[in-house]
Amino acid sequence: MKFGPKLTLPTLLKILPGLFFVLGQVPFALSAREAEAAEWEGGSPELYFKIVSAREAEEPLIAGDKVLFFYKPSEPTRFVGAAFAHEDFVQIHPFKINENNLFYLVYPIPENRDSLRYRLVIDGVWVNDPANSLTSRSQGINFSVLPLPPQTRPAPLSGPQFLPGGRVRFLFRASPGERVCLAGSFNRWDPYLYPMGETEPGSGLYEITLSLLPGVHSYGFVYRGQIYTDAFNLNSALDPYGREVSVLSLP
Repeated sequence: MKFGPKLTLPTLLKILPGLFFVLGQVPFALSAREAEAAEWEGGSPELYFKIVSAREAEEPLIAGDKVLFFYKPSEPTRFVGAAFAHEDFVQIHPFKINENNLFYLVYPIPENRDSLRYRLVIDGVWVNDPANSLTSRSQGINFSVLPLPPQTRPAPLSGPQFLPGGRVRFLFRASPGERVCLAGSFNRWDPYLYPMGETEPGSGLYEITLSLLPGVHSYGFVYRGQIYTDAFNLNSALDPYGREVSVLSLP
C-alpha cells in the first residue's frame, strides 16, 4: 500500500513555506506581554509599561487611583497575595507574574482613606512587605503602611442620594465580590428582593437605585447574614425589635 510520494528534502522545502503560512493564520495563545496589553488596553500606558518592564521589587507605586505592589521572591514561590486592614484582612488579593518573574498587584485605592495598612501572604505565611520600610504595630503585630497623598484620595461619599422622580441611590462599602442586599420598610425587610451590584468590578462599593414613595423609610444592608446601617447616613433609629436601622425622609 502506498501512502504518497517519498518525502525528500526538495519536496520538504516546497511544503514548508505553505505550512508556515497556514500556521501563521492559527490564533495561538497570547504571550504574557500581549495578555497584559489586552488587559490594560484603554488604561494608563505608564502603568502598563511599569508592569511589563519591572524586574526588581520596589516601594509601592501610586498611579492615579491605583496602587502597584511588587514582590521579588528569594526562593521558588507559588503564591503571593495581599490583605488589607480596611477589609478586616478577610480577602486575600492574589498577585500576578510578569515576564521577568516578578510578582505584582494592581489595587484600586479605596475611598476616604489616608493610608493603607496591609500584609503579604507568601505561600500561606503572613509577612510585612519587604519593599516597604514603613510599618506600624497593633496588638503585637507589625503591618506595612502606605500613606496616600491627598490628591489620590477620592472625595468622600454621601448618601443616600436623592435623584429626580422620587428615586434614591443607596451605597454600601464592603469587600469586593460579596453578596449585598438592601432591605427596609419599603419591601417589608425582604433580605433578598433588592440585590446590590458593585459600581466597578473589584471596587467594593455597592449601589442600587430605587423609586420610593414620599415619606419616612427605615432601611439597612444585608451583608453576611446581618443587617448593617448606612455609614453614609447619620440618621438612624431603633426598630420595634430594638436593632439600629438607618432612616431617610423623602419629600
